[in-house]
Amino acid sequence: MSKYFIFRVNYDDAHQWLMDELLKKGVLRQGWGHHGLELISNNGTGISKKVWAENYLSIWKDSEKEINGRYKILSRMLDIQKDDLIVIPKTINNYTLTICQAKEGYCFDFDSKETFWDDFRHTIQICNPRNYKYDSSGEAKLVASKFKAYQSAINNVWSEELQNRIRELYNLEPSDHSKTIKDITDEISRIALRPIAEQLKTVDPNYFEDVIMKCLEARGYEKVAMRKYDKKGADVDIIATYALPFFSELIEYYPTLLIQIKKKSGTDWNDEEGVDQLIKSSEERPNSIKILINTTDKLSECASEKAKKNGIHIIDGLKIFDFILKTEIRVEN
Repeated sequence: MSKYFIFRVNYDDAHQWLMDELLKKGVLRQGWGHHGLELISNNGTGISKKVWAENYLSIWKDSEKEINGRYKILSRMLDIQKDDLIVIPKTINNYTLTICQAKEGYCFDFDSKETFWDDFRHTIQICNPRNYKYDSSGEAKLVASKFKAYQSAINNVWSEELQNRIRELYNLEPSDHSKTIKDITDEISRIALRPIAEQLKTVDPNYFEDVIMKCLEARGYEKVAMRKYDKKGADVDIIATYALPFFSELIEYYPTLLIQIKKKSGTDWNDEEGVDQLIKSSEERPNSIKILINTTDKLSECASEKAKKNGIHIIDGLKIFDFILKTEIRVEN
């Protein structure tokens, strides 16, 4: 079972070098790593806390409390194993995090002749790094909001909730795009709308058409006719019209809408049918506005091209359910 870590790196002069090592070479490095401060010797033997502290004192003259604290933090790197997930705040910039997998466990870099400040030799080989702007999604926002609780250089993540959020974010495509508040609320709305849409797809087709007509009337449209079918290929579910503010007095006919509704689930293998029916229906109303409503997520390329060629507007996927839910239908007493 994978473990989870939040791993902070130097944000000062060494930061760009550390990012090049991470994102270009696949090496995650941590400080307090001069020669002699390895946690595991070259032959694979563990270094005791006492010996490490003595080696530390030969380089820096810190207090015993500070030395013990740094050893405690650094030794968490020994817990990192292959496939564990590591979250690194402030990588590409101050508003981007990186999630990667450990390729193997801890290793001290004895071989490099030069490192930045001759430091940062505590390493984890990593793979599959993915970058996410803090505000690129709801998941990224939530993960980033937890960083204040993880201020050490290396932190174990024990919270199952945060582990789940890290995993969910890592399953998303990398994103350097910042989402606006509208983007985030739209994303939440789509997630909430999906189960409602699936329920509405189960209602009787005629009832569904009546609901659409009620929504249109609530928005100021007037019903002309419903479910007109000539048995020769012309089929239109709703014919509606609307008055133009001010200019209605100047014209003889109001604009007319021809709406064909295809309440489908999954893939509509015959999605050109609705297009053909509208084309035929518009022969008697050449200046009408033609609208095809199809509740599948996407129409085929052939149907889309034919609709475009014949001036037919398409409303598909969740858009129509969003239209229904956002319409205030007055209840008649």
